[in-house]
Formats: sequence, C-alpha cells, structure tokens
Amino acid sequence: FNEHEVLINVKANLEKFELKNSKVKLKNFDKFLTEQKENLVYLSLDSSDKYKLFISIYLPNLSLISLKNYSIESIDLDNKLNLTRFSKLMFVYLSHNQIRNVKRSYFSNLINLIDLDLSFNQIELI
Repeated sequence: FNEHEVLINVKANLEKFELKNSKVKLKNFDKFLTEQKENLVYLSLDSSDKYKLFISIYLPNLSLISLKNYSIESIDLDNKLNLTRFSKLMFVYLSHNQIRNVKRSYFSNLINLIDLDLSFNQIELI
C-alpha cells in the first residue's frame, strides 16, 4: 500500500459508515460494502475520494446517503447514481455537486423520502 491506501477489515455489523474530506483510498471498499449491505443504514462520503459504489452494490436498508461535494454530474437510471434501487432512503444529500438535470423519475421509488438536498448544484431543468 502507499501512504494513502487503507485496507478495511471490519467484521462487525456496521450501521453507519462516514468518511468525510478524506484522500484515503480504501483498498477493498466494494467488498466491505457488500459484507455490510444488510446492516448499513447510514453512508456518508462527503468530499472524499470518489468510489463507484452504485453500479454493483445494492444496500437494501440504506436510509441516509450523503454525497456532498462528490463531483456528481448526473442522476439517472443508467448512471452510477441510480437512487431508485434504494427504496428505504429517507435522507438524500447531494449538495455542492455539478448536477444539471433533475427528473421526477430519479426519485420515483423513494416513497419514504423526507429530505432531499440538491442545493449548490448547476440545475437547469427540473
């Protein structure tokens, strides 16, 4: 590993994972999320290195996701950020990104959604 790589080896059942303003590269982040997928309800990666976690990892019990300042350019059903897969989400924080378009369908499956923060984006169309 180089000085910024960290291997995650957690055997506990985590409900909350938070990594903010970090340049640390988590070596086995996908594996970690897969192992914690049934327990994880809170995930915050604000201003951290960019992890491609939405393509292959389903987190069925996730109720809060925070990806502030995460360089997200779009939310859509075919992209990295497909929120419709996370039906238990109640809190979605996506402020300070580069999101330009927002469609109702992006959030159509989020029947429990209480708080959606899209502030400080470049939204042109809703």
